[in-house]
Amino acid sequence: MLRKVTDTILYVGANDHEVDLFEGQYVVPNGMAYNSYVILDEKVAVMDTIDASKTEEWLKNIAQALDADISCVNVKATTEEHLGFTGDGSGMSCHAVCLLEQL
Repeated sequence: MLRKVTDTILYVGANDHEVDLFEGQYVVPNGMAYNSYVILDEKVAVMDTIDASKTEEWLKNIAQALDADISCVNVKATTEEHLGFTGDGSGMSCHAVCLLEQL
């Protein structure tokens, strides 16, 4: 679902009504929302990825936000949340790259 937040921020997340536990431990009887945003500025940024089960919908939303064909959207991301020093809350790291090329 694509929603305009401001002229330069677009919501590109997805709702998941199939999930019953958040992070495997918190009951969510109505499902949950995976929040993700495209920021259109001098450089385009995508904030937050979403669950793998909603990847296709997410990529379609990003493509629509950028007025691009979905075949032109390729997102690479890594995170260390819940691992090592990030898991104990003493640190966090994240790296994401999104390359768009119109053919």
